[in-house]
Amino acid sequence: MEILDQVNTTSIFVSLTLVVAYFALQQIAYRMGDDVYSLFKRMLRWVFRLKKPAGRAIVTTEDAPAEPLRDAAEAAAPASAPKPAAAPFRPAPDDDGRPPLLSTPKGDYYRFEFLAEGAIARLYRADFRERANGRQRPVVLKIAREAADGPRMQNEVITLRELQRDPGAHGKHLPEVVEPFRTAEGNAGTVLEALDGLTVTQLRARFPDGIPHRHALWIFRRGLSILGYAHSRGILHGNLRPEHLLVRPADHNVWLLDWTCAVVRPAETGQGFHVADPVYGPPEAHRGQPPIPPSDLYALGKVMVYAFGGDPERETIPQAVPEPLERFTRFFLKPSAVQRPQDAWELYHTLEKIRDDLYGPHRFVEFVVPEG
Repeated sequence: MEILDQVNTTSIFVSLTLVVAYFALQQIAYRMGDDVYSLFKRMLRWVFRLKKPAGRAIVTTEDAPAEPLRDAAEAAAPASAPKPAAAPFRPAPDDDGRPPLLSTPKGDYYRFEFLAEGAIARLYRADFRERANGRQRPVVLKIAREAADGPRMQNEVITLRELQRDPGAHGKHLPEVVEPFRTAEGNAGTVLEALDGLTVTQLRARFPDGIPHRHALWIFRRGLSILGYAHSRGILHGNLRPEHLLVRPADHNVWLLDWTCAVVRPAETGQGFHVADPVYGPPEAHRGQPPIPPSDLYALGKVMVYAFGGDPERETIPQAVPEPLERFTRFFLKPSAVQRPQDAWELYHTLEKIRDDLYGPHRFVEFVVPEG
């Protein structure tokens, strides 16, 4: 009888442990924008170190069947004549006789250079030779780490194309899609025009005490401008972080990157947050509440706390930040969405007035960034 009681107790303990572990994985997966199954697969790959080789060079596009090409290691060897393409296009070697690492109906891609790895994708810089006119230019390839991440990659392409549908001033603040593709393993990829700049994360590394306030202010305004435009189209970014704001110091341009977590007209579609970042995600994302424009504004406020040299997790802002700018930023951090500012365009003009009060009428001031 005692043995039976011990078995029952052990069974109950094991069952409770499994239930707790499952819900813990579910919460972790939710914060990463994954499901439990995909997260479990990643954990197994990490444990057994089964990381896929980068740059598998077999691709398809929306318009063409697959064209087998050699991977990066093989392509580095002396090249022989490339095989005829199965699709109605033929890969061409570069000026050094090396075959492309990726080929599509639009053109050929050479010399992959690893840039970064995010939660769902790896980024590579490459040279793109356009088939129609032979013009060559740098691009960035974004390749999903898992086939299950395809919907998020597709979401970014659809969102960016929608935002770029009407050409205008805001196009210069958004990444431009060259073409989507898919690897032989079934992983989605996107080719984007290359952008020349530094993320807010990289700028903070150059300015450990914080980006100079005068320059942080126009970065803030550019961010509000982009969000104002997106919100006017019914689109929320949904995952704004310091690495997603790219700044070009030379002409003060700013891009908002990574629209994989974008949410389109959530009140109509019922879409929720794809990810709840523990530091930059708004409180409503962690409560399972629907996303609204103030959700993006909360994240932008946290990013600017970091840009000013503060701690976004504890919401501390250095005393050196001018009081009007500090007070303006804190307005974004209200825990209740209804207490936060609601309109990015209105805030854009408010910040313009703060700028004029602090530094006088607008004039271009060179942003000198120390070498990294």
